[in-house]
Amino acid sequence: MDSRGRIYNLDADTSDLLTINNFKARHNDNFSTTDFIEAISSKLMAQMQSNGGKVIMDPKPFVRTFEQVLEELQQLRIRVQHQCDELEAGTQKAEQHYKKTIINMQDAFKEVYQSYDGLENRIGEVGKTAVRIGEQLETLDKQRSRATESHDVIEYYMEFQETGSSERLEMLCYESSDEGQFKAATLARRLNAAVKEVDNNDKARSGIEKFCEHFEKKMLEEFDRGYREADSRVMAHCARVLFEFNGGSSCVQTYVNQHEFFISNMQTRGLDDRESSEDDAALSNPFIPPLEVDTSLVNLYDEIRNIVRGEVNIISAVFPQPAVVMQVFLQRIFAQSIQDQVEISSTSTILSSPSPFNDPDQQQPSPSSNPFDPPQRTNSPQQQSNLVRVDDSGFCLISPEAILRIFTVHSEAILRCVELIIPQEIPASVKQLYDILLDFIGLKYLDIVLDEIYDELGNKTEPDLVCFPVIASSTNISQLLQRHFQTAVVPLMVGAPSVHRESLASKNKFLSTLETKVNYVVGRSIEAITYWLTEILGRQKKNDFKPRDEEVVMMSNGTTPCMSSVEFLTKIYRAAVASLQGKNLETYLLNIGSEFHSLLMEHFKKFSVTPTGGLLVTKDIAKYQEVIQMFKIPTLNDRFEMLRQLGNIFVVKPEILRSILSEGYLARLDPNVLYPYLEKRADFRSARLDRILGISLDENGAATSISNNNTNANTGHGRDQRSNQRRSLFVNDNRVLQEMMRSYSGNNRDFLASFNLT
Repeated sequence: MDSRGRIYNLDADTSDLLTINNFKARHNDNFSTTDFIEAISSKLMAQMQSNGGKVIMDPKPFVRTFEQVLEELQQLRIRVQHQCDELEAGTQKAEQHYKKTIINMQDAFKEVYQSYDGLENRIGEVGKTAVRIGEQLETLDKQRSRATESHDVIEYYMEFQETGSSERLEMLCYESSDEGQFKAATLARRLNAAVKEVDNNDKARSGIEKFCEHFEKKMLEEFDRGYREADSRVMAHCARVLFEFNGGSSCVQTYVNQHEFFISNMQTRGLDDRESSEDDAALSNPFIPPLEVDTSLVNLYDEIRNIVRGEVNIISAVFPQPAVVMQVFLQRIFAQSIQDQVEISSTSTILSSPSPFNDPDQQQPSPSSNPFDPPQRTNSPQQQSNLVRVDDSGFCLISPEAILRIFTVHSEAILRCVELIIPQEIPASVKQLYDILLDFIGLKYLDIVLDEIYDELGNKTEPDLVCFPVIASSTNISQLLQRHFQTAVVPLMVGAPSVHRESLASKNKFLSTLETKVNYVVGRSIEAITYWLTEILGRQKKNDFKPRDEEVVMMSNGTTPCMSSVEFLTKIYRAAVASLQGKNLETYLLNIGSEFHSLLMEHFKKFSVTPTGGLLVTKDIAKYQEVIQMFKIPTLNDRFEMLRQLGNIFVVKPEILRSILSEGYLARLDPNVLYPYLEKRADFRSARLDRILGISLDENGAATSISNNNTNANTGHGRDQRSNQRRSLFVNDNRVLQEMMRSYSGNNRDFLASFNLT
């Protein structure tokens, strides 16, 4: 190998391919072995070109080149492995050194942490000591302050006990600064509390009470003067002193009582507004949603809101506790204005409401009139708006808006029960209201409508599409009843288990009965639709699929029964989509599509088909498939795709029929299933089509199976064919071999022989 390598050296380009840098670059670009071998052998392929442009196969240059390349690669591998070993050894040493360094650093960090922990503990102990000292100092300061205050209170009390008055306290109150008055208020409050705990000291009690009364009166006069002069500083000082003296209730009442809002005549203006209110006409109409707030109250609230916004700044600047003052202010507003306004409005409504005995439109029938005669009345525009027409015959249902208004009125009735009835009787009253709702919507409306629709669907005529709005309305009403029961009824029955149990049972019974009736109507509608589709398909004439040429032109869009069926199914689909949704819609359309598919499968067994009539069959099936695709149900799409493929057996030539029957959905069907359709071809007997299905007819018309005797031969032939396919795939995947293969002619036998592939 060494001598051969010295005699035949690699060229420079090949040597460049065998460097480490080349392999690194190729590794970054997703290295490919095939590309590498092609790069080495590309020059050898170019050197083998002859004058005629053909490639002359000489394996020796390839052998020498690849042997040298292999030797170089082995040497390169040894060098790379040696470098890897050195790098691994260096890495292990560096890792060991790193581990030792980490261990040493961990020990150092532990020592540092221990030092910090000790320092933190010492600092914490010092802090705790300082906190304890501060608490003790604070306690001593409080005790000293309390002792000083107690000493002052005792001295002032002794003065009141001896003389019945205290000149020092009066001087502090009237001749000192603002802080002196604040201190005097504090002392007066404490003296007043102390004298109540001491018995048999009428002189001191009388003097202290007299001083407190005079002091409070003096401060209130100053507060009133500051209020009239709009002097907020004086008001704030007086309020601060009075809050310290007795909680400030007296100055708060003074401020509220003198406010302009309470002096004005609000009640009279509220009554005038109420008498001319524009809300009176809507209060007695149950079909108009109730107003949230009376108009006069809204106007009053707006005025109060503006006043409160203006008073917030004043109250916050004057009083030490503005929240308490604002609470008293708002309570006074409610007591004097809003409450009176509500009472006046309620009284005015009762007094102004018309009596039915004074209304000429509500006169009771005279005793001489017949009570069994139906009243003569016409539907007003309001009553007509509560109904919605669902078909051309004039059939009407209660509109969704009217249903929602019924639930709204029922909710208002429940609220009135909660307000007017004692808590113990609320569950029973709410149950009675819910039973009334079930009776009206269930027995007097939905039951009657569903029974009428069920009877109409039993007629042997084209089904009426009114069943779909009825089903949708029943479903929506049942959902509303369930939600209304959970949100409005159940919370008021939790405290009465027996009433709740009875109401729940009646509700479940009603919903179960309603669901059963709806299911009956749905089933009857499917039966009616299936019957009518059968009637339409029954109009197919015997010779529709054996037409003359001019008849084909006339029926270019499909036969008449086909167009009628498509039009009818389109109407059904649009009505169902407008009324049903979700799984209910999918299940309904699936049942209709499945029934229609079964009808068509039986339908095409009944008619003989000529080649020209086969075109009409395929057109009809295409129309059926197009309308079913609107349903967007994969199962139905598969069934009608099978029907389309079945229709193709009526138009293809006999020699193509076998391949048609071995493909797609038809290949899955038993020959006995296909036989009734194939038998309807006009050329069934003349073209011997029975043998295509493996069925032969004897003289009596009996069908017998034909066995296939060529199974083993076909198996051996298939094995050879698969072997050749694998060889072809091997050659096609290699571009070098493709170039070499082009120079060979014939069936490439010589080319394959060089690789032992023949």
